Amino acid sequence: MRSQHDLTFRVLLKTVIMEHDLDDLCEVARWATRDRMEVFYQPVEQNYNTASDPRWFETSGNWPRDPAKTVRKVQDLAALKRAGWHIANTEAHFAAMLRYFQYPAGLRLATQAHVAHERKAPCCALTML
Repeated sequence: MRSQHDLTFRVLLKTVIMEHDLDDLCEVARWATRDRMEVFYQPVEQNYNTASDPRWFETSGNWPRDPAKTVRKVQDLAALKRAGWHIANTEAHFAAMLRYFQYPAGLRLATQAHVAHERKAPCCALTML
């Protein structure tokens, strides 16, 4: 459709890193590495429509059960990004995800606010208004 109508936008595939798709994360990147396509990976978070629970990941069926495997998968994605695959995440995103999947309780709020990758947390007045 983009070629047919000379459209210049990129297609962004947003993919959540969770238990159910760990084995397919690199395949999504392979598929996205096409003309004007890109993938952005986001770590799984507590569902927005549930009561806040600092330990939600302990009972969630979406939370990856094998932290070491999850870390390896995120490292694989970072390596594919460095190799030129069409992955929108930055090195800072991947570094934050590695910490989050190892210590989810400590990075829960920063991850939900989408600022875990920031070197310095932004002022809440700028992001919440």
